[in-house]
Amino acid sequence: MRIDERLVEEGLAENLALARALVMEGRVFAGEQRVEKPSQSVKQPAAPQHAAAQPAEHFQSDMNGLMEDLFATVTRDAGVPLRRLTQAERAEIVARLYEQGMFELRGAVQFTVHKLACSQASIYRYIKKVKSQTE
Repeated sequence: MRIDERLVEEGLAENLALARALVMEGRVFAGEQRVEKPSQSVKQPAAPQHAAAQPAEHFQSDMNGLMEDLFATVTRDAGVPLRRLTQAERAEIVARLYEQGMFELRGAVQFTVHKLACSQASIYRYIKKVKSQTE
């Protein structure tokens, strides 16, 4: 079976196009070996692994994807749905995003407003608070 088909079958990629992109970015491993081509056959019984949890240099091809990745990394441990966060929890997420350089990206404030379901003024207030604490 082809590796890209196996990724979709195992639920590690939503569709073949995404599976191929993951392979081409070098983010898929079969055992300890990096998979080089989407058409590569998988002969071992172990399922292919997506390398998201492995520290590797990664270049995002678009800003929205980069913001999605940063946001997902920061909010992974939230424990509650994002729309039910307290003001303090939202402020903490914005602080962590700020530390990661999120707000250096164009459109990051609007992206964060949408994700955290709060106002633009609130995001700017949280950023201002972080800046004042770091000075």
